[in-house]
Amino acid sequence: SYRMNIQSFCRLNLPRQSLFFSLTRSFCEKKPSIVPILREIRAKTGAGVMDCKRTLEKNGMDVEKTIAELMKKARSSQGRDGRVTSAGWIGFAAENSKGVLADLHTETDFVAKNDQFKSLSDKIAKSSLLIEKTDQNYTIDVDEAIQMKLDGGVTVSEKISELIFTMGEAIKLNRVEGMQLKEGVVNGYVHGGRIGVLVGLQGGEPTEELARDIAIHIAACSPKVISPEDVSEGDDIKSGDILV
Repeated sequence: SYRMNIQSFCRLNLPRQSLFFSLTRSFCEKKPSIVPILREIRAKTGAGVMDCKRTLEKNGMDVEKTIAELMKKARSSQGRDGRVTSAGWIGFAAENSKGVLADLHTETDFVAKNDQFKSLSDKIAKSSLLIEKTDQNYTIDVDEAIQMKLDGGVTVSEKISELIFTMGEAIKLNRVEGMQLKEGVVNGYVHGGRIGVLVGLQGGEPTEELARDIAIHIAACSPKVISPEDVSEGDDIKSGDILV
């Protein structure tokens, strides 16, 4: 087409005295590429190229309005009910005498191992540390957890919707488990995003490093009880099923 020819000539090193060069140069200067603009919008919203282009044109090439509209759309994305969420990643956070594991589910390992997905599971766990509970071992209700605020005032529910919009898969928060001690330390370990362990230590001079080492051992060996005293009478327990 005529337009394609003009764009091709813009990349040639034509003589500056050429009238055609002047005309084509003027054309290119008046019609800057929108590729960098679309790249910026995609980076901030996770939307597809055509969604970005259509919304940008709809908003009269106003980048800020385009981003705001796409983010609103992302945060209202629904959870794709009925799809099997057999993959996921366990987020972990601990501080002093409190620790939390957050189990975030999705459909495939491809999405579960995405940095944004893994980061969200950790952020959920970190924000969950702020929820007050009275029990030593406790569960945070999912409906309560998804209303927690993350960075920038966005709720967990809205952030999950953003990822659904970006990744195109069902994503849901499966459960949030925590542990807290009045005295002592709590630490944990997550193996491959699949196995999460929290360990609390009291008495003596416990350290976070020791709690983490024990959590790693538990993740590897999966003992059933802590010590022989915890074995109920009549239970058939092997030595490998006892932690210490």
